[in-house]
Amino acid sequence: MKKPKPKAKPKERQTTPEVEKLIKHGEELQEKGELAHARQAFDRALELATAPRMRMRAFMGRADVRDDQDDFDGAVEDYSEAIKLEPDDPFLYYLRGIVQQAREDWPAARADFDAAIARDATCPEFFEVRGMVRFNLQDWQGARADFSKAIADNPEVEPRFFRFRGEAAALAGDFDGAIQDFSRAIEGDGADARALMQRAKAEEARGDLQAALADVEQVMVLMPGNCMLEEHRDRLLGLTKKGARGARGPK
Repeated sequence: MKKPKPKAKPKERQTTPEVEKLIKHGEELQEKGELAHARQAFDRALELATAPRMRMRAFMGRADVRDDQDDFDGAVEDYSEAIKLEPDDPFLYYLRGIVQQAREDWPAARADFDAAIARDATCPEFFEVRGMVRFNLQDWQGARADFSKAIADNPEVEPRFFRFRGEAAALAGDFDGAIQDFSRAIEGDGADARALMQRAKAEEARGDLQAALADVEQVMVLMPGNCMLEEHRDRLLGLTKKGARGARGPK
């Protein structure tokens, strides 16, 4: 007499709906800011989950909660467990890289963003974050390349990314390229005081003191009463007057 075939994975079939419910509950609690209770929901989900996909989701959810709790080491551990279960998912490497970035482990963040891009080179956000990491690693040309890729692939890119690329260009010694990028950032956001200030520095480095002075004065309108800006303006005024006297020649 043949034995009846057992139905597929009875334990998994029984626990999956409960795990799904716990994961959704954990996400809802996290949105409400109830992080300790959210963590408990994901802990329980991991106790019950047997399906790899459910375990990955529970690890990912708990990692996000631990990140919100500033438990960066714990978040990295959970994302690492999720990656073991779904090693081809670029988003998991991206998420772990964001946590590595938060704890300023730039080489680890770079490795994760490299892994994300190796699996999906079409996502502008991956290049944006890797550009920031390369900037912090003082890889100015690499940062410029990544910001350029992010800008090219995203028609709705935020103006600040032109500023980021401009800062990398300035540090690489390309002041003309930096000024162009800072100008693009300012065109998109006229209240970007940092872009204006960085453009002023690049203009001064290029020897265009009048343009630098105009930008510093514009920053002063955005940030009134800033003593450091007043000192910067006064220094530029002194340099422009000295330059004007030199141009007239000695008396």
